[in-house]
Amino acid sequence: MKDGEKRKIKVSKRIGNIGASNWETEIIDKLKKLIKSSGKSIDAVFGQFDVDGGGDISASEFRKAIKMIGGLGLTDTEIDRLMQRVDADNDGQVSYQEFSAKFRDDPDFEGRMVKRANDRLAEFKEKMILYMTSSTDAYKLFDSSKEARMTYLDWDSLIRELCKLSKEPVPCYSIIKDMFDTIDTRHD
Repeated sequence: MKDGEKRKIKVSKRIGNIGASNWETEIIDKLKKLIKSSGKSIDAVFGQFDVDGGGDISASEFRKAIKMIGGLGLTDTEIDRLMQRVDADNDGQVSYQEFSAKFRDDPDFEGRMVKRANDRLAEFKEKMILYMTSSTDAYKLFDSSKEARMTYLDWDSLIRELCKLSKEPVPCYSIIKDMFDTIDTRHD
């Protein structure tokens, strides 16, 4: 057996159905440690992965970001398998919730984020009524497609305008994204 054939057998065993779960878990644990040791918040790391700022990490953004992280030595196929593991809803995009769920070391985080998002939504709904007549009018005004489907970028514009009108600071990306994910019940 040639060296190239041995390598192919080792790689296929490593990413085959039998050992995939352990391999993926090891890679995710290694990424958690790298993120933690970077000194950056999970928000900042997510922002680095989400190059286009669309609020989700595409397959190409994920692949590029993982390749930039040194010491992993993963092939494109292995990176794609890893993304499938992180992309919990299998929509081909990694949302902030999916990313933070995999790479954050905090079991109570999800509950706190839902409460924070709901509190913020209530606060912004009051601002919509105060500054824009009603929340329905605000949604219609910022729905760029005019098809009753607000995108993350539409939502971001709405929140920024409300903050401008109320003379309050704009919340950080993760708060805006949490609020959007809470109202985006169709996840489309």
